[in-house]
Amino acid sequence: MRFTLDVARGERIAVLGPSGAGKSTLLNLIAGFLPPASGSLLINGEAHNATPPAQRPVSMLFQENNCLTI
Repeated sequence: MRFTLDVARGERIAVLGPSGAGKSTLLNLIAGFLPPASGSLLINGEAHNATPPAQRPVSMLFQENNCLTI
């Protein structure tokens, strides 16, 4: 997977796509639950390939019953 994303501080985004597109893989890489096979994961211009999940400067909210109410 090759992915580039620029998000402004305080901005909220959603990751949408069909099953198998890599959404969960992308979020797990950003959160630090999976290590990148190659390349670098940059957050605020700093590499976070080896940063433990609890020390990463990101937050994640899963959709199920949290964002969308019907």
